[in-house]
Parts: sequence; C-alpha cells; structure tokens
Amino acid sequence: MKSNEALLSMRQNIISEFKKYEYIILPFMKFILIFSAIHMLITATNYTGALSGVIAVMFLALIGTFVSAQWILIGSILLTTLFILPANPIFAILMFILLTILYLAFMRLFPKEGLLTLVTLMAFAINVPLILPIIVALLGGYICIVMMIIGVIVWFMVPELTVVIQTTTLNKSEIVDLATSVSKTDFNALLMDEKMLSVVVVFFIVFSVVYIIRKQSIDYAPYIAIGVGMVVNILGFGLAILFFDDIGMKMGSIILWTVIGGIVAVVVQFFSVALDYQRSEVVQFEDDDNYYYVKVVPKINVKVKHTTVKHVYTNNKGPKDFNSRIMESYNEDKGI
Repeated sequence: MKSNEALLSMRQNIISEFKKYEYIILPFMKFILIFSAIHMLITATNYTGALSGVIAVMFLALIGTFVSAQWILIGSILLTTLFILPANPIFAILMFILLTILYLAFMRLFPKEGLLTLVTLMAFAINVPLILPIIVALLGGYICIVMMIIGVIVWFMVPELTVVIQTTTLNKSEIVDLATSVSKTDFNALLMDEKMLSVVVVFFIVFSVVYIIRKQSIDYAPYIAIGVGMVVNILGFGLAILFFDDIGMKMGSIILWTVIGGIVAVVVQFFSVALDYQRSEVVQFEDDDNYYYVKVVPKINVKVKHTTVKHVYTNNKGPKDFNSRIMESYNEDKGI
C-alpha cells in the first residue's frame, strides 16, 4: 500500500471511530471549554463567593454542556454580572448593560459563532491566540472574525475591569460619574492600546487573506491559504514590533506559534475534506440566461478493508460433536 493510501486509510479509520463515539467526545469538549471559561472569569474578577468552588463550577459547566449556544452566551452575561456584584454593585449593573447591548447587537443573531468570543478569551488565557485566525478562516465566514475581535477587545478590558473593581467603591449617587469615567477614560485608553490594535489589525488581515485564497478555484487552495496566512501573520506581528517596539510578544514565540497554528490548520483541513485534485475537471453548461463554468473536484473515499477470520477445524472433534448433536436430536424426535 502506498504511503498516501495508508494516510487516507488512517484518516478514514479515525473519522469512523470519532463518529462512533461522537456523542461522548463532543459533550466532553464542550464541558472543558465552559469549565475553563468560568474559571478564567472567576480569576479575572477575584470572585470568592459560593460559586467559586470547583464543585460549583463543574455543576455550572455541566448545565452548559446540555444547553444551546444562545443560552451559554446568556449565562456568561449573568455570571459576569454575578461575579462582579459583591465587589461593586453599580459597576456590575453597568457591565450587565454593556454586555446585554453586545449580545443583542451581535451574538443573538449568530449564537454559534458567538462562542468564538469565549474560545478567543481561552486562547489568550493559555497564551495561544496566534493559532486562531488561520483555523477560523478555514472553517467560517467574516462574522467569525467579528466575534474574534470582540473577544480580543474583551480580553484587553479584563485588566481595566480588575483595577476598577479593586480600587473603586461607589454608591448609587455616583453612578453617573462612574459611567462618564468608564466611557471617557477607560475605553479611550483601551482604543489607544498599541498591543490591542496590533492584534486586531493582524488578525483581520490574516483572516481575510486565508479566507479569500481558500475560496479560489485553484488546486490545493486551502493549503496555499494556510502557507500564505502563516507568512502574513509573521510579517504582520514583525512590523508591529518594529513600529511599536513592545507589543508583549517576542519574535521567536510569534514564529513558533504561527508554525504550530499552521500545522494544526493543515490537520483540521485534512480531516475536514480530502479532495483528489488530479481528477479535477471544469464542466461547462448553459441555460437560457447564463453560461456556467463549474470546477468539479471529487472527494477521496477510501474503502477500509475489514479482515474476516474464519475458523477451520484441524481435527474432527468439532464436526463430529456437531453431527452427534444432530443425530441425537433426530433420534429423540423419532422416539428411538
């Protein structure tokens, strides 16, 4: 068997096994994602209440495992408000209003894509955000980059949020002053953050390049898109370091995580679909109004050979016992 045939056969076997246990794997991955997101939120807000324990977090994550994406987003808003509430009730109300507006404006319309905001926050929490734009561009559309950018902005808001909670004690009469301070000071400073601007711009450019190339009708377009996206990602953050000096990233780590992200993207694309570009062809046809050029690329389907083991008797014991039982049954029926 050729090496590529062995690789495709391995792919088919892995996909078959995944589909067999999909009902276990997907809920487990969803549970881990939600558990990590809640734990990160507790750490960011310094919440120490009843819901900060591991058992409580596991229970909340278990509930989130069996609800839709829309309810997960709503739950995230409620938990954020609840975790801020003991430290600063007025600021918690303001955050609830801001997050609700964000939900109604964007996430409510695209709840599944809205989960990318949580994924982006998790990626920043474990210092692997550079693997996201290429992979997301392979699997989604432009609404996905919008959700990623929202996640980036929220991530850079977390330090500001923590400072406000720890250093501010307000009463109801000061809510207007707080709103004015947040809108004019915190967000203005946030929008001028060089690191955040660098991440947003480079992510958008990388996503756009990968998305546009992988949509082209050229052979191996997704893999070409991955390679070009890796180069653009390295160049983009390299220029950001050159112009802004310190964006919180080192060139070595940028190259390393870009390469890792590219490898992960290749694996994701390989398991998503395998196409036989050598048998691709352009089909031409027309109707009353239009003339069509359609490129057809067949999928690769590998038939997995299943080995069947046949037991062959090496002596007459097996058949003899079987024949004896047949004769005994026959004699009993005849009354012999």
